[in-house]
Amino acid sequence: MNVNITNVNETRREIEIAVTLDELAPRFEEAYREYQPKVNLKGFRKGRVPLPIVKRLYGEAIEHDTVDKLIDDFYRQALEERNIKPVGKPVVIEHSYDRGAGARFKIHFEVTPEFELKGYKGIRVEKRRHTLSEEEVDHEVLRLRRANAITTPAEAATDDQFIVTADVQELDHTGFPVIGRKDKNVRFYLGGEDIDPELRDALMAARTGEERRVTLKSKHGDHEHETNLLLKVTSVAKFELPPFDDAFVDKVTKGKHTNVPSFLEMMRRDLAEYWESEAERRVDDAIVGELVRRHEFQPPDAVVDALLKSYVEDYAARQPGKKLPPDFDEEKFRSETRPRGVFQAKWILIRDRIIEAEHLVVDDEDVAALAEKESARMGIDRQRLVEFYKKSEQTRERILSGKITAFLRKHAEVTEVEEKDTPSLTV
Repeated sequence: MNVNITNVNETRREIEIAVTLDELAPRFEEAYREYQPKVNLKGFRKGRVPLPIVKRLYGEAIEHDTVDKLIDDFYRQALEERNIKPVGKPVVIEHSYDRGAGARFKIHFEVTPEFELKGYKGIRVEKRRHTLSEEEVDHEVLRLRRANAITTPAEAATDDQFIVTADVQELDHTGFPVIGRKDKNVRFYLGGEDIDPELRDALMAARTGEERRVTLKSKHGDHEHETNLLLKVTSVAKFELPPFDDAFVDKVTKGKHTNVPSFLEMMRRDLAEYWESEAERRVDDAIVGELVRRHEFQPPDAVVDALLKSYVEDYAARQPGKKLPPDFDEEKFRSETRPRGVFQAKWILIRDRIIEAEHLVVDDEDVAALAEKESARMGIDRQRLVEFYKKSEQTRERILSGKITAFLRKHAEVTEVEEKDTPSLTV
């Protein structure tokens, strides 16, 4: 077998394989004998046609079929002999078979790019320390009160403390309905911060059964886009916030807290823990971002495409019925998420190189420690959990991800700074 490999680009290779008749002959003989029992020829019992006749009548077709089936075998053999580990699926560009000259294959495949591992220790990042304000606590209280608001049917929305439910139909520029662009029973809280002002104005004083039209304007760069909507009101309800008192606290916490001071103390603690967790996450993200920035290479398309496929599947899983909407533009979605896929693919390759360089592994002690931590929370016997985790590749990957994150944090230079701007809160 003669093999020639050339570089197409940083990650793509082209392998050309030439196989002689002598190498193919044993495979052909095996194929003739496998085919012989299937031959039904007049004058012979089925399966009893002599092998020379089988070769003469069907040999060429059997050989072509055999060569097609052997492409992957010769390809794998050639890569294994050269210790080359491909990424993704190979693509056969050309293949031919000449009964007098053997077979030739030309295949494209991808490999992990060669790159020098750079400066993954001593990365300087900032950890933004957030000081909790009473305004944030008040916002969270308001969010809970809104989530537990009392609604009573009403004739009309006389102010912004109403919920208007409507069927929403998108219209084209001529005023005709756009097929497939209708949503039923959409709830609009007129006092919400996230409602479009034009929508709020259009639904003010709305009554059940009325139709309202509104044009929403949005900008995409220098281009202004208009969306025309027809809203058919199906119900109107008065929105009333419950009082923030001991009874409310007892209800929303299911008896864990029975008075306002205790509840507010818990809320401040939870919010502080959230911001601390968020600050830690941002530090980890900053380290990863800096590592990816330092390494200039192109990840294999196979890795990026696999990630894009997972993004589509995740999106579908979050939709009603766990199916993609009929008007979902997958090509556009993949195009828009490709930068994220390239970034994540690069990080995966960098991460694997660091794990290899630092000999990070998952051992039985790591599995036992995780089981000890999670058994009580999950209500599962610790030893049973240990046995399950030992067999779970997903669990081992989770532990390994935690190890690489902890390693990078340990060797990073983290400086704490006070956060200047309080993040906006939506309630």
